[in-house]
Amino acid sequence: MRNCLNLTAACLSLLLAACAGTPPLPEIPEEPAAGANRSAVLYERWAGYVAWATRYELQPDCKPRLIEPADDVVYRGTVVLLHGFTACTQQYGELAQLLAEQGYRTLLPVLPGHGRPYPSVEKNDSSTLPNARNWRQVYFAFADQINGIMAFADGDRVVGGLSGGASVALGIGFLARGQYDRILVMAPFLAISGGRFVNGTIQVLGSIPLIDLLPVAPFGLDGPCIDKRKQGRAGYCNYQLRHVVGMRGLGAAVDKALYKDDLDLRAQVIGVENDPVVANYRVRRLLGLQEEAVNTTACFLPAGIPHSMFSRADNPGVDMFWLEAFHNGVVDFIVNGAAFPTNGEVSEAEAPWELCRVD
Repeated sequence: MRNCLNLTAACLSLLLAACAGTPPLPEIPEEPAAGANRSAVLYERWAGYVAWATRYELQPDCKPRLIEPADDVVYRGTVVLLHGFTACTQQYGELAQLLAEQGYRTLLPVLPGHGRPYPSVEKNDSSTLPNARNWRQVYFAFADQINGIMAFADGDRVVGGLSGGASVALGIGFLARGQYDRILVMAPFLAISGGRFVNGTIQVLGSIPLIDLLPVAPFGLDGPCIDKRKQGRAGYCNYQLRHVVGMRGLGAAVDKALYKDDLDLRAQVIGVENDPVVANYRVRRLLGLQEEAVNTTACFLPAGIPHSMFSRADNPGVDMFWLEAFHNGVVDFIVNGAAFPTNGEVSEAEAPWELCRVD
């Protein structure tokens, strides 16, 4: 009997842990009075978002950031860039500075539940990450909040993201059709690399109480991530199965939306050949659905370039020979809507799409 009671107590503890730390939903700001100064409203709403996002402590390189052009640079527009699943705003520091030189204000929000300080180098507090039960509420409320801020941006309005951030960016675009001029979609997390069987298995297991609490290490190993953390990478190095299902749920929702309707804005999609993190068959399907949308262009970076292709913090010690060309292509798209340059060769792995030019 005592063993049964102990087992029951342990199960209850795990279930409570699963519910603990659920990120509260942000408050959607009220509409401002008629005639209100648009820039003032944007800053006020951004400040409200920052107060919500920092209601608990964050790693320093995970805090929301707003980067403005210098006073002597003509303002051209506002960009919101969303970091990848388990990563942080740190990913965009360099790109945001390049955009500031071109007259673009850049907003760098932290995704809901991300960025909590880690108890030690080897451990994480990922308890507030959206999960299999609450991802829809949390991510959709976050999207509404960001759209409420960006609605008051003058000039060009651009949204973009990497991996999980790309899925959120697509959701933002769908929820505010007509609000944005351009969207940058980099290696979107529409499904997990490994095929339909892997995705189906994860979906089933990650929805079973207790099993959904199983720890997950990125790519099967957290050692390399911890090494990067020691060299300055912010974010998480492990999490739970329920968190993967939550992000996959968002990707599936975006995938379903793309079946029903085209993107209604200028879009640039950038993938990575044989991406080990996200499922490129879903990315190719996205592009197939967009084939008749002349405002969508795409290319794949050559194999060997990592999933997190533009962050030095994610690639310490790596010769990122492609980075200057990548930054130039991204900036040209955001500023001018220009297609990312390709080398004219069809990717063997991701045919019929061409390879991005990185020289």
